Amino acid sequence: MKTITGQIVNLISNDVSKFEELSLFMHHMWSAPLEALIVFGLIWNKIGIATLFGYAVLLLLVPLQLFFSKKFGTYRKNTIRWTDERVKITNEILVGCQIVKMYRWEEALETIVHNAKKNEIKSIRKATRIRAINVSMFFFHHYH
Repeated sequence: MKTITGQIVNLISNDVSKFEELSLFMHHMWSAPLEALIVFGLIWNKIGIATLFGYAVLLLLVPLQLFFSKKFGTYRKNTIRWTDERVKITNEILVGCQIVKMYRWEEALETIVHNAKKNEIKSIRKATRIRAINVSMFFFHHYH
């Protein structure tokens, strides 16, 4: 399998940011369930059976958040694919810069790079919309 330089650079930059994000939120894996149990107990003492309805709504939102997370992952993969394509095209243009100048292909190649960037941005916008919905659900059902 041939690996393109653009793919390697893209994977490294994406992986580094994901590991950084993981390090910020990893402690939630143990603290969130503990916090949910403690809060459940405190609310149960104050309002009783109504606590179950609140937690039922919370549990009903989990599949919806999973759906949006999977959608976001799909759009993110598309974004990575388009970014790889754009970086590959840009790299090929830079490597063959003399040939491009000699045959006056600047405008044609500029259009190709522009289209690749446009596809990449379209994918980023879709992923950002899905992520915004998912994050807003988090805030709306946690801070009412």
